[in-house]
Amino acid sequence: PHTAAMHASRRLARFARGASRLADASARGGARRATGFPTLPPHAPITTTASYQVTAANGQTTSRETSAPPDLARVWPSVRRLLAESKLDGSNIAPTGPKRTLTKGDVLAAMGLCAPPKAQQSSFSFSPTETASSESSSAVSSSTKTLDTNANVSEEEPSFEDLPVTPTRRVIASRLLASKAGAPHFYVSSDVSLFGVEKLRVDLKHRGVKASVNDCVMYAVSRALSSVPEINGADAAVDVAVAVATPNGLITPIVRDADSKSLSTIGAEVRELAKRAREGKLKPHEFTGGSFSVSNLGMFPVDSFSAILNPPQGAIMAVGRGRDKLAIDPADETNLVSSPVLSLTVSADARFASEADVARFLEAFKDVLENPEGGEGTEKWAL
Repeated sequence: PHTAAMHASRRLARFARGASRLADASARGGARRATGFPTLPPHAPITTTASYQVTAANGQTTSRETSAPPDLARVWPSVRRLLAESKLDGSNIAPTGPKRTLTKGDVLAAMGLCAPPKAQQSSFSFSPTETASSESSSAVSSSTKTLDTNANVSEEEPSFEDLPVTPTRRVIASRLLASKAGAPHFYVSSDVSLFGVEKLRVDLKHRGVKASVNDCVMYAVSRALSSVPEINGADAAVDVAVAVATPNGLITPIVRDADSKSLSTIGAEVRELAKRAREGKLKPHEFTGGSFSVSNLGMFPVDSFSAILNPPQGAIMAVGRGRDKLAIDPADETNLVSSPVLSLTVSADARFASEADVARFLEAFKDVLENPEGGEGTEKWAL
């Protein structure tokens, strides 16, 4: 009984202290009301009427009003700063953001600086009729001005067409990407005179034999690879691939044992392989492997370029177009003549060969290409 009495007295004391605090708070509230501080009745609804104009497709303009105010508690800091700078009342601007959010476009439109944005659908959107109309309306202040929405603003997205990637191009892209990313490329360039080649082609034409500059390049490459086997790769055979452009992408048919074939044989084989490559009739063994590649863009206005290695090969030669350049006359060293020159760039894998190896290869190639009739250390071409 003594313990129960103690608990009861403690509860009475806590109740007395709570009643005293409540009385003090009530007195302070009464004093605040007496001093004139503004107060709102509990749960007083805040309603705002925003007016805006809607221009229909036929040009007729109608005015609309809505009692749904913007949710100013969900405003971005940039919108608050813009409202403060423009001194506009955000509650008088019709919102177009989701959940009645006031956007920066709404404020700019109310200032007359841009076209009104389209209203976004949300769970707090207006009725279907008003929502559809608000997509083409301008949000303006009812106490300031009404924004004209007749400005022609094109919101059409640019049209484009996705072209499917063919399996051939997909394989080419994946292999070249792996080559460029995994192989340490380096490049060596040189200019070679075509004076002797042009003279040879004229002589062959008189005899009814057709030989292109690319045929002569392939012939000289095969002989240079025999002289500098470090560039030919691990395979002892000199198998030279030539890049051919097809509707599905580049493909590199291979001239096998090119160092043992004549100029006319190489030219005929290249033309036959290129024809079947464009028709899609090559067999796998005709474009797989190879020890060296030649990519020729001489038929286009391209002076020089660099090619990506064609794995598993360790080097590739990029050939540009021939152009005239002043050079010393071989017959008279005191005279200058205009001589056709070919620009070459060899791309090589640093793990496969060194810059010195490529330089020696270009030196051997130049000796062969510039001397079709043979000379010091070079043989006469097998026509």
